Amino acid sequence: MISKFIQITLFAAGVSAFTPMLPPTLRPRARLVTPAISASPVVLKATSSVDAPSPRWTSIAKKSTVAALVLAVLPVIARASTGDSAEVLHIGQKVARVFQGRGLSDEMVVCLISAMPVVELRGAIPVGAWMGLPLPKVLGLCIVGNMLPIAPILYLLRFGPVQRLLKPVLDRAQSKASAFKDERSRAMLLAAFVGIPLPGTGAWTGAMGAFLLGMPFPTAMASIFAGVVSAGLIMTAVTAAGTAGAAVVGAVLIGAMISQVKGKGSSSEETE
Repeated sequence: MISKFIQITLFAAGVSAFTPMLPPTLRPRARLVTPAISASPVVLKATSSVDAPSPRWTSIAKKSTVAALVLAVLPVIARASTGDSAEVLHIGQKVARVFQGRGLSDEMVVCLISAMPVVELRGAIPVGAWMGLPLPKVLGLCIVGNMLPIAPILYLLRFGPVQRLLKPVLDRAQSKASAFKDERSRAMLLAAFVGIPLPGTGAWTGAMGAFLLGMPFPTAMASIFAGVVSAGLIMTAVTAAGTAGAAVVGAVLIGAMISQVKGKGSSSEETE
């Protein structure tokens, strides 16, 4: 943090920088009276004779003050946007630091982060790239890690105590699962829901939605796996090629899923 001395100096510099630009008639004029020397303690007194400031001078002085304040704040903003922001870590990176401090390998760290709720694969792939692992390896580890807790979740959700424990999360998943009304396309819609790496989506929410929809275990696992692979490809494209790569991969995957849903719907109508 910049010291108060530097801020005061910048303030004075800003005011003094604007003063020479004023016309001579608007510059303040002061007459100092030099005190006489005597044996008694010297008391310095200064009297100034300044013309009454005009409205124009008042406006310029205010602008000078504002400019000086801006000059004082700019270094703080510049420092916050460079040095300090580089030290801010994502939640996945903080978790990775904790796991690394416990002696876990980088591969194990990436796998564990992708298995965690909220973070999941969409947060683990950037962490793996940040740790210096090859992206193909990171993608495989994250897919495996993200799928590890899904089968236990689908199994444990059958029990009443687990349902009561996860009631707030299940209620939120219920609101999302209500959109999947068509039973014929539920599998593809669930895969598309899991496959879009956005807040509120993911394998954990997809597993709860599959349970609430009453989907069979094999169908739920296959749909969630397809969504995890899609999300992994999108996040890998984001990490490797930025937003443009993610848009291309996401458009191709979502287009393929939509075409599959439409194809199943048309074929079912023909059979009817």
